[in-house]
Amino acid sequence: MAAMASLSLSSSSLRSSLFSPCSFRRDLELKRGEKRSFSRCDRGRCVTRMAVPELVEALQLGIVPEAHQSMVQLYHDILHSAVKLGVPLPVDENALAYWDVALPAALLYSTAAPGPIAGLVDFVQGHSNSPPVFRAYEVEIGRQMGEGSFGIVYEGLVYKGGKRPGKQPVRVVLKKSKAGVAGGDDMRNAEIHMNRRLQRTAPEACAEFLGTVDVPSSLARGKLTEGVWLIWKYQGYKTLDYCMKQKNFPENISEVVLGQKIKNRGSKAAPRNQEVLVVQKIMQQVLTNLRDLHRSGVVHRDLKPLNLVLSEDSGSFKLIDLGACVDIRSGFNYTPDETVIDPTYAAPEHYVMPTCTPTLPPDPLCSIISPVVWLLNTPDRFDLYSSGLILMQLSVKQLRQDVGLQTFNTHFKRAGYDLDVWRKRCTLSSEEFAILDADGGAGWELAKAMLQPRHDKASNIWPSAGLRSSRPSAAAALRHRFIRGTLLPLPLSIPKLVPDFTSFPSLPSLPSVPSLPSLAQLQVPAFFGKSAVESAVGRLRNIQEAAQNIDSERVQTALKSTVPTAATSAFVLATGWIVS
Repeated sequence: MAAMASLSLSSSSLRSSLFSPCSFRRDLELKRGEKRSFSRCDRGRCVTRMAVPELVEALQLGIVPEAHQSMVQLYHDILHSAVKLGVPLPVDENALAYWDVALPAALLYSTAAPGPIAGLVDFVQGHSNSPPVFRAYEVEIGRQMGEGSFGIVYEGLVYKGGKRPGKQPVRVVLKKSKAGVAGGDDMRNAEIHMNRRLQRTAPEACAEFLGTVDVPSSLARGKLTEGVWLIWKYQGYKTLDYCMKQKNFPENISEVVLGQKIKNRGSKAAPRNQEVLVVQKIMQQVLTNLRDLHRSGVVHRDLKPLNLVLSEDSGSFKLIDLGACVDIRSGFNYTPDETVIDPTYAAPEHYVMPTCTPTLPPDPLCSIISPVVWLLNTPDRFDLYSSGLILMQLSVKQLRQDVGLQTFNTHFKRAGYDLDVWRKRCTLSSEEFAILDADGGAGWELAKAMLQPRHDKASNIWPSAGLRSSRPSAAAALRHRFIRGTLLPLPLSIPKLVPDFTSFPSLPSLPSVPSLPSLAQLQVPAFFGKSAVESAVGRLRNIQEAAQNIDSERVQTALKSTVPTAATSAFVLATGWIVS
């Protein structure tokens, strides 16, 4: 128990910040049989430490040295805890070298998106916890709130335990799939599964799901017809689609979203900044919801303003209508050559992964291989295109109506999905783009990044991260200066640290900072503010200095011993997945 507590403390300290000076480092001059010792590092020569989610993203962005050094530091923290507890460590140099690479690699893989360990835990929870079920006499149905292709939504009340004098009911939203609609039952079952799943893994991103009620024919009455109904806690009735189609948008929701009304409506300059703030806040909420979904391996596939409801309690938009979601971590609701989309908001590729992708294996094996599938195909980028369309609608008044958006889609496709080309050809006035052009065109940069086509669409895998330009992830988009409110335009001269393996098997020496390649080689070159650039350069210098203390012989021995093992394991897993 003491060991577990110590390891937990080390992991929590690692997650505390994106970058922070490490507290300890391993003595690299260990000799056979000597006692392991640790000493406090000088701040200028420390190994950089990163939080686990950002660490995985650093690998996906190609910043391999930072990610590797961070995992090594976590490993050193674990060794330090072991030494303090008196745990015996191996003295053989080959064994030490093997674990120097094997343990950080295992930790990295186990925490990589969408999380194999979390998937295994969720697999056990999903099969052990029974879903909440209400009884028909506890439910009272009210007015109709809306209607879609597969179901009808009503407002209602739930009296838990039955209706009794003085008992306060819970205000709820009820939904039932339409009778006779092809695929209606499948969509209902998928929505029940995904709501239960996301209430465990991303509860803040979605409307609060309460459970279901199966109404038998003997208890059916009025609008409460026979069949299975889904029940959510009532959080509001206004969707983003409803709000932005009002003539006074964004003034109509500024008080809820920002906590204050847009003032001085008669002047030209005063309200414009607040309008930008409203759009920034809405996009921040949408991208945060997507980030939480994607971290748990879920892709929404049907993101649009109609499926974002404004919570009156929190003043934030929540995701609804989860029947089209696909769970890459468990393989649920995923068929390689089938898709469920709204063509108005869907990405041009129409599929979250290539249609030649093998059928995912059943859980829990799917959870184990999910980081490989996610890294090779980046299915989360599908939702980012829909986010880009939402940003365009929020910012450009003429695109908020359905006809305007459909016209945009047609002309945008003719422009080769190049937003700059589309803008040159369109007849809209510059005033229409005022929100996107604010702060040196920050919103326009973000829209261009999210509305790119997949440059790897013709390939058998869609890695995205290896391309010079591609859609950013939701986590990366949240760091854009438009979302963070940075006013300085970003110069594209950020250095990118890339290891040089030409001198292998000797330890590669890191190049000096001035000779490093430009960050234009990354897929999201404009996603960091100026202050972040300066601090990143300083951290790269720290890594460069820290790398001089690495024992080259130990690294060589570790690589020789772990590469065959890793290659064999990957081959067995991939072969089993494809054959199955």
